[in-house]
Amino acid sequence: QRIVLEDEADRLTQFLALGVVEPNGFARFTDGSTSDLHDREHVIAGLQGKSVVSDLIVSRVTNSVVMMYAVPIKNRGRVVGVLIGRRDGTALTDITNRLGYGESGYAFILHHDGAFFAHPKTDYVMEQRNVLSDTSELADAGRAINELGIGNTGFIRYNVDGTVMRAALTPIPGVGWSIAINVAEAEVLRGVNKLRNIVIWLSVAFIAIGISAAVVIARQLSHPLVAVQDVIEV
Repeated sequence: QRIVLEDEADRLTQFLALGVVEPNGFARFTDGSTSDLHDREHVIAGLQGKSVVSDLIVSRVTNSVVMMYAVPIKNRGRVVGVLIGRRDGTALTDITNRLGYGESGYAFILHHDGAFFAHPKTDYVMEQRNVLSDTSELADAGRAINELGIGNTGFIRYNVDGTVMRAALTPIPGVGWSIAINVAEAEVLRGVNKLRNIVIWLSVAFIAIGISAAVVIARQLSHPLVAVQDVIEV
């Protein structure tokens, strides 16, 4: 079994390691590491027959921020274990870095509690920084997001490092996270005379872009799950 997994780990390069979790929660990984994961939510879900992607968590094996994929291993319809895949905590940022708008725009992902799951400044992710509790340069962004409410779709305006930003937020289907796409207000209003009309247009356009991006993120999250599932079916 380990030889098969090692071969698949070489093929599925988006994963740092693959592993098999026994019904008691004990996991063995292709990199030779082991860990007791019986209380991890993604493992519990997998043992219940569900295929899931975890929130960003601190790995008990590597002590770094990671994202875990889990799919049940079944024998004659009965769950006999869980196949898991470990991805680097910046995996979502690799996706959102391709979703910026204009010269100043960028995208980021928030957990429902306000923690950054993706951001161009990867230290926000790896340090598990929280926009809602931040008291420094992200404080005004946290205020605006809190007023809108994470999980809601809408348009916000806030100041970060002296730059006024406008952003559209919308939830990502199936995971309880939200994606925001923002841009400097000065860039989008450059040369515009009818401010009120352009703000209304931008609100609609940015929300549409945000919803489209959320669908893209959801699909890209599901693709590695399918790849892990394929390991079982080989």
